[in-house]
Amino acid sequence: MIPSNSKQQQLTFDQGVTNVPSDAVCSDNTLEESLGLVYKNGEHQVIQDPVLYMKGLHSPTPDQDTLEYMSYKLLYVHKQNNQERYIVQTDNGEIVWGTREDGVRYAVPDEAEGSSGYPFVWGEPQDGAFLCYDEYDEQAVVYDRETGKILDIYENILMTVSGTPKVTSLGKTLVIADDTGIHTFIWRESGYSLQIDIPEPKVTFWLDGISIPNTTYGLKRNIQTQTVATDVFNSSNETGIKKSKQNYWNDLIFGLYAKAKKDIAQRKAFCLPFFARVALELFDETYAYMSSPVLLFPTVKQNTVCIGPTILITLESVNLQIDTIFSYLQCSQLTDYSDYQDIVKDVVIFISEGIEVYNIVDNACFKKRNDNVEVLDTIIQESGVQGLYVTRNAQTVKGGASSDDDVYRLFDLRDTVELEGEITSVPAFYKLCSIGTKPANSIQLQDKIGMHTLENLTTQKQLTHDNYYAWNKIVPEFMQSYNSRLLLANVKRDFFAGYSDFLTYCYGTIGRLYYTFRTKVTIRTDEKDVIVWKEFTTDRKQGIFFFYPDTRATHVVIYRRINNGPNYYKILNTDLKEHPSWNGAYYFYGMDFGSWSEGTEVVTLDDKCPTNNDYEQLGNYVIQSEVSNPWVFPPSGYHKVSVGKITGVSSNVQALSQGQFGQHPLLVFTDRGIWAMTVSNTGLFESIHPMSREVCINPASITQTDNPVFFVGEKGLMATTEANVAAVSQQLMGKIAGLPSFATFCRACLTAFDSRDALLWLFGSGNTCYVYSIASGAYATKTLEEVVTNTVNNYPDFLLQTDDKVYSLLARPDINEDENTYAARLITRPMKLENALAMKSIMQVRHIADMEGTMTLRVFASNNLTSWAELHSLRGMPWKYYRFRYDFTGLKATDRFAGTVVVTQDRRANKMR
Repeated sequence: MIPSNSKQQQLTFDQGVTNVPSDAVCSDNTLEESLGLVYKNGEHQVIQDPVLYMKGLHSPTPDQDTLEYMSYKLLYVHKQNNQERYIVQTDNGEIVWGTREDGVRYAVPDEAEGSSGYPFVWGEPQDGAFLCYDEYDEQAVVYDRETGKILDIYENILMTVSGTPKVTSLGKTLVIADDTGIHTFIWRESGYSLQIDIPEPKVTFWLDGISIPNTTYGLKRNIQTQTVATDVFNSSNETGIKKSKQNYWNDLIFGLYAKAKKDIAQRKAFCLPFFARVALELFDETYAYMSSPVLLFPTVKQNTVCIGPTILITLESVNLQIDTIFSYLQCSQLTDYSDYQDIVKDVVIFISEGIEVYNIVDNACFKKRNDNVEVLDTIIQESGVQGLYVTRNAQTVKGGASSDDDVYRLFDLRDTVELEGEITSVPAFYKLCSIGTKPANSIQLQDKIGMHTLENLTTQKQLTHDNYYAWNKIVPEFMQSYNSRLLLANVKRDFFAGYSDFLTYCYGTIGRLYYTFRTKVTIRTDEKDVIVWKEFTTDRKQGIFFFYPDTRATHVVIYRRINNGPNYYKILNTDLKEHPSWNGAYYFYGMDFGSWSEGTEVVTLDDKCPTNNDYEQLGNYVIQSEVSNPWVFPPSGYHKVSVGKITGVSSNVQALSQGQFGQHPLLVFTDRGIWAMTVSNTGLFESIHPMSREVCINPASITQTDNPVFFVGEKGLMATTEANVAAVSQQLMGKIAGLPSFATFCRACLTAFDSRDALLWLFGSGNTCYVYSIASGAYATKTLEEVVTNTVNNYPDFLLQTDDKVYSLLARPDINEDENTYAARLITRPMKLENALAMKSIMQVRHIADMEGTMTLRVFASNNLTSWAELHSLRGMPWKYYRFRYDFTGLKATDRFAGTVVVTQDRRANKMR
């Protein structure tokens, strides 16, 4: 019978494991230990064991004498079309891939030799798996005695990494980053392709010199004829046009010239200077990996400067002829992209609009050559160029007139400064034609250009983002897939050495003398001036226009080797200007070409070209690729975050599928705090704002769950939800006698998310881990058979790797189908039973449980929180403090423990005894 002055209290222990506050004031519903049970949904539930998912992560080397063991670390699971391929790293740094296979590989060991014809050399068995070398197939294999999953990885080597690898994927493309950069591998039917680093296009442009009817020195002539009244001209002893007929004459000449240019465009040919470059069209129809822009002057023999209309006037008739010289564009394409067919769809030529070199605004009139000497005359003298002339006699002008007295200019060359300014500020490139992915020594582009492409050039596809650091090697500290884009953070980027060729000048036929050039470019960064060197050999003289794809380039020096010796001509030493439209800097020699490629100053350089080893740190940048395209990082994908160093990135919203997230912010962890990045409807980030001052001190702990993102900070385990960041482990931040603190444990812990039961697992250096219930906020512990050394997100699963096995959290059976039995233990912290100062006796203990297993209760008591005595019966002498220890055995996964009801009676302090 329970006395009337007794008290009844229900203990649920819903706060889980705590060590804060101290034992003197802690709640009665806290636990010192919760091993194997975690409080959630109002009950203490069994924590099921992870399920063995895969084994065989040890193998011997193919050495029959030593059979040394090699360990593998699971890095990533590449999922595609319901297939899973496991990317692992060996002890010696090789990255290999494998799949899980069922059961026996070749034959039963007892029957292997002799009966099956498969000789084996045996290693030591481990956990039922024999490790051996198969002499028949000459490969290391694992034979599993039991039917199960083994990892078949032994011949599938992808690469050898330098440093710590980062692995992710976009579709069928596996992406691996290490200290040497980003490497991509394409899955093709039964294996990955070789490492893919897209090579630079090797394209050379030139203007043809094919001899056809109506040509001048191999150049084509477009002749436009118009009847003109003879009274347009002054008398025979005067030159020029009658003043009253000037407007008529202007309309006539300008109209014929415009008609000539249109006709030339219809012929798919060129008569005005323009830039050309090559870009690779990738599988997603984006353009990338552009070549250097090449400045071409089509109507000059061997590529110098433009010839305008040549006029034939015969006074005995009324016919006027304007000759406009034009050329066809040709090129060679020497890079074979057929091995890159999954990435490179086509090689495409882009050009700028033609740049008018003549003044066709002012009056057109006759001027003698020697009346107004301009740059054009200098070009004529130095290059033997055909000019823009008119003659008053009956002869046809071919290669110049018989004397200066008979030669007249019709149009003036535009102001040189104005013309050069327009050339160096060309804003855009438009698609001209495709030339295919196969190499070719000579491509007649008039056969590739569309019928009306040149007439409507500005309506063609435009080249965008202009090769934004495409040739620079990027080494990320962090990499993942996000919204079908490759996401990089805390990267370092090297400096592009330079193109393998730049503008070809004045050589025509390929195959003449070969020259070795070196370029030395200075790039001014925020930290220092960086020097990059490039050496290449070409059969083309270099000149006229130099371009380097970085706006920070400030200076260039170009050298040409003399007779393959140590001496070089310094052929150019000049500053570079930032281009107003392209992502780069340039030098333009100008319209007065001269022969600067020959050089005069002789210098001696090292026999071996210097190596470029400089990197620039972009520690506070997040960089996004194009959609499903890990090879292109446009300027719009560069996002600067704060001023600190990025330590990790995670989505702050439930994932829709692997690598697919909604429009909510991305969290960027830096050494200055946390920043949130909002995604626009284009998939790019549109706003960046600070979210919290908390700093992540363990990047490996950053774990994205169905709602909060967890990480370890100075305050312990932290959780972010929407715009809030809060500590979720305050109850464990106290002292633990003789053991490392929870804060110390967290600094080096690994984490894994159990999406089915909403549990966060935290693994340390031992085989006992913490388990945090996201729903209740309670902590528990779980002891595993082996130490977890690695965790891998295999959405929606998490994989746990021990020494040579991999376990799954999601593959655990449903609790109603789990045939395993479990042991567990609960130990309470000191319970005051509602009165810490009063001495009381326990009169009765009743448990609230639904279980098939067995529970044993041990009760301990103390008056000073230091010395504890175990009680073997109730209703004994009163005590101030009590502790319960519950030992559970034979638990099923469905068993539940909801707590204990305790009846106590205080000692009567006001009654004599």
